[in-house]
Amino acid sequence: MPALKSLSKLGMPSLPVREDEHGVLRVADTRIPLETVLLEFRSGKPPEAIVEQFPALKLEDVYVVVAYYLTNRSTMDAYLRQVEQEAQQTSELIESRFHNAALLQSQRQSKQSR
Repeated sequence: MPALKSLSKLGMPSLPVREDEHGVLRVADTRIPLETVLLEFRSGKPPEAIVEQFPALKLEDVYVVVAYYLTNRSTMDAYLRQVEQEAQQTSELIESRFHNAALLQSQRQSKQSR
């Protein structure tokens, strides 16, 4: 039997992840972020439950993503930490702007009442 020269000849799927125009990694052709699937899996949900929760996903895509995660756990955990850190920074920025806007509004009202 001749040796296979590439995994594609075995029909091995490629990672069903794409980067959108904002740099967000999304699963297949859905709008579901990669980190959403990974966090659901890490919280103990099996791929079938993830697909039930997010019907836009295909079960085979979730299995491929989970297999990739399990094979590359340290890299993917670092990715998840980075995404979490970016989300925290964005949240803090929004909160500071909201707080500053509320403070300015309060100061304006105080000046107007004088």
